[in-house]
Amino acid sequence: MNHVRNTVINPLTRRTIRIGGSIYNQLLFEAYDHINGELVRRETVPPPTPRQYYLNTETNRLIYARSRRYFELMRAGWDIEEDYYLIPPWRSAETQAIFRNSEEIQERQFARLNNTPPSYEQIMETHRDRLVELNITLCKNCLIPIKLEDDQDQEYCNECTPSE
Repeated sequence: MNHVRNTVINPLTRRTIRIGGSIYNQLLFEAYDHINGELVRRETVPPPTPRQYYLNTETNRLIYARSRRYFELMRAGWDIEEDYYLIPPWRSAETQAIFRNSEEIQERQFARLNNTPPSYEQIMETHRDRLVELNITLCKNCLIPIKLEDDQDQEYCNECTPSE
């Protein structure tokens, strides 16, 4: 069954291990006997505890918790989401939020390149604080500065006053 006489299948991982190697010796010490070329679990040992594992979203492979690969990924900045998925740093939620913000910036830059003028609302949103400091506002129609009067709320200049 085995290709090489000095190997046996690890019952936990289904991978080939070397007879006399550290993993083989650990399995014999903890819970297994080597019988007829196979590792067989002793009846006297308690059932194995389920191992916690995580799904690597880049490779779609399972990574056992507290394994060497798990610690390598944690040191490299990977995140665990929903207590199951290993997310690389370039795909984490924070990074995605940054990308969304940069997409919004790119959309604004694209609008500028297409020579679409900003709307009254966009201008007011951007410059409202400075206009209040100067005690002025802008005409909704022609965007000419208008001095704010204490007693009235002006939206249009004298020339653009809408007819009622």
